[in-house]
Amino acid sequence: MIFKSSIYLIAFLISAIAVNAQRVYPLVADVTVDSIYKVKAGASKLALDPISGRLFYSLQSGDIYEVYNPISGAASDSLRYTATNHGITTLQGLFFHDSAMFVCGNVWSSTTGIGKIVKGILQPNGTRVWVDVVTTDPYPTASNGGDHGFAGLCMDPSGSYIYVSSGARTHLGEIRSNGGAWPGLREVPLTCHIFRFPINTIGLVLANDSASLHNSGYIFASGTRNAYDMGWQ
Repeated sequence: MIFKSSIYLIAFLISAIAVNAQRVYPLVADVTVDSIYKVKAGASKLALDPISGRLFYSLQSGDIYEVYNPISGAASDSLRYTATNHGITTLQGLFFHDSAMFVCGNVWSSTTGIGKIVKGILQPNGTRVWVDVVTTDPYPTASNGGDHGFAGLCMDPSGSYIYVSSGARTHLGEIRSNGGAWPGLREVPLTCHIFRFPINTIGLVLANDSASLHNSGYIFASGTRNAYDMGWQ
């Protein structure tokens, strides 16, 4: 469900379980909350496009929907992009910068995966050209839901840097061997970090190597398990 307040405060309920008559109540007296639209199951992120003024939301499957909220009549959504467009099959991050749409997530296989940030550059005809911003080398997966992957994605207030959370491949630091594929393995160099990249980065490849990552200057914070969403205040 997407909610709107009198100051356009937005809450996003992303559970695939039915809300079952639950309501959102404001804790501030002069804020009102209205329901806009019930999103599809598996939703992961919500963002406002500054160009069209419309809301977009993503599903973990890679689908991205545009929400139409007319002055009169019911709201609706339209599928605008899929994993075929941006190349991310598990999508967890979404934000806009000017007319560009940035998304992040992972492409998993049975024993390895890569993290990706991709930018959709708006064209005059309304379509987007998708370019890879950051791609990681393949790194070992945990399987069985242990991999948190590339999730939180945001921009700093100056519009100079992109921040992305690369979460843990474990739940609580335990060994995750993926059925014996990675004996004794816990975390790897590409996991448990928040990375920072210049906003104009294109085509960067991150190695799964501790020395390379620490010398790169791209590590902003280490030791994070799953900063699923991030923001500035």
